[in-house]
Amino acid sequence: MKKGKINIIEQLFIIGIFLIEFATYTRNVINVSQYSKDFINISIVILMICSILTLITIKANIKKWILCIVSVSIAIFSFIKTDDSLLLQLALLIIASLRVNFKNIVKKDLIGKVIILIFILFAYSNNLVETLYFERSGKIRYSFGFNHPNTFGFFIMSAFFEYIYLKKENINKMVFIILTGTVLYLLNLAGSRSSQITIIVFVIMFIAQIFLSKRNKQKSKKYILNANSIAIIFILLTFSSIYITKQYELGSYLAQRMDGFFSGRIYLQMIFLENYDINIIGNSVYYFNTLDNVYIRMLINFGILAWFFFGFIYYKGVSKGNKIKDKTIVNIIFVLLIYGLMEWYIIRPALNIFLIYFSALEEKEDDKDVGADPSRQPEMYGRF
Repeated sequence: MKKGKINIIEQLFIIGIFLIEFATYTRNVINVSQYSKDFINISIVILMICSILTLITIKANIKKWILCIVSVSIAIFSFIKTDDSLLLQLALLIIASLRVNFKNIVKKDLIGKVIILIFILFAYSNNLVETLYFERSGKIRYSFGFNHPNTFGFFIMSAFFEYIYLKKENINKMVFIILTGTVLYLLNLAGSRSSQITIIVFVIMFIAQIFLSKRNKQKSKKYILNANSIAIIFILLTFSSIYITKQYELGSYLAQRMDGFFSGRIYLQMIFLENYDINIIGNSVYYFNTLDNVYIRMLINFGILAWFFFGFIYYKGVSKGNKIKDKTIVNIIFVLLIYGLMEWYIIRPALNIFLIYFSALEEKEDDKDVGADPSRQPEMYGRF
């Protein structure tokens, strides 16, 4: 494919995900929130165009075509049954990502997040947002213009992960310390414990990663977090979520204490499991209250088929990360799975850009510096 065509697809791609993010994060901004559905619909049209251009220009590859067919099929069945466009958005993003460079997308998405944050903070400081008060144990939680403190928490956490992904182990130590401290302070003001816990776990893993990589520079050891271990973790987190919920229903003391720590989430999981069955393609769910556990939400709302598909996405993402020896992305994927026990944002297309890591193109490290020959272009690849 010609460079110009790739750039067109990338530009359309970033516009599409920006509109989804803007629509989602500005739902509390006065005179903007009423256009959220319009933004989403426009983004879907843009991503459809982007996907069509990708399919027209993509090289013949049976695996890629199978991925496209499977993702679209699951999305169509899901939309018919659940009336939820989440999997449709995901399918379009996956197809379009087959011809975009992941690192470029992350860079532009991070810029988009900065624009969204400035816009919301401006609205917040000028009283242009609906005033909502949140409190936990007598402590005020600040949402900074977002519709919920945990939404703000996920937004900041995502931006943090994207920045770390771009810098990886080359990040300046002082910058890393200041950035981490600032992010944790803001999350403390928001009272977003789920994002705080996730970032703390990641920071510990990231520091260990840097230390071990320097210590074992000449050794080539396989990372313990491989694709198989991630698949096992994904399955264990799912079954443990259901098990704890069933134990809560039976009156388990431990489960009740855990429910207190998770702010009543396990109780809500029990209610949803009582009202909806787990089937192949999901249910049209009425959310009278939030269902934050992503594993139970996947099964109830989108079904077993979608659950397998999301598991496949994270499995292939880790597999790809290990192939190119990118421990940073592997650690990010791992902590996002842990985060899924507390919040469901990790399956929301565009909000979690790492969902398309497995399918997007990636520059080979050996081809980053192509030398003085202007005719040579960096080679891209994206296996799945």
